[in-house]
Formats: sequence, structure tokens, C-alpha cells
Amino acid sequence: MNNSSDLELFIQELERMETPETYLRACVKNSGGIWHDTDVPALFEIHFMGIAASGMGAYEAARNWITAARNSLSLDTVSIGAYSKNSGSVAQLVRAERS
Repeated sequence: MNNSSDLELFIQELERMETPETYLRACVKNSGGIWHDTDVPALFEIHFMGIAASGMGAYEAARNWITAARNSLSLDTVSIGAYSKNSGSVAQLVRAERS
């Protein structure tokens, strides 16, 4: 599971940029990942921070990645909320995930 607050800040930073694909490219490469630059429109896939998205070209794939990342934050919040209602403890959820 991603640290939600760090991921949320990262998403907000990407959303403020005119070319988030450029920054996302740098982040992927700096973390040891591979980014294939291409001049032709082609299906482009981004797998980063446990989140995957695709689109026609890096521009569209980056925007789809931001949407997928934003959606994963919503899913994390819903999952923790549902678990808390059933068990009363978010700490138990963290311990269960680590075992």
C-alpha cells in the first residue's frame, strides 16, 4: 500500500504541471525504471508506485495514470473506512497486511 498522504501530494504536484509526463518520466527513470521515448503515436503504458495506466502516447498515459492514482486513493479510503466499521481498528488492518 502506498503512503496515501505522500501519493496525494505527488498527484497534486503532477496536476499543477503543464507537462506532467515530463516529470513522471524523470521520476520513473530516477527510481530505476525504463521509459521508452517515442515520436510516433503508440500505446504507452506507465507502471509506477504500484499503479498502472495506458494511453495513446506518453501525454495521455500520464493523465490516465494521474486519474488511476487519484482513484486508488479513493479505494484506500473506502477500504480503511469499511474495515474500521467492522473491526474498530485501523491498526489491525496494518498488522494484517504486514503478516
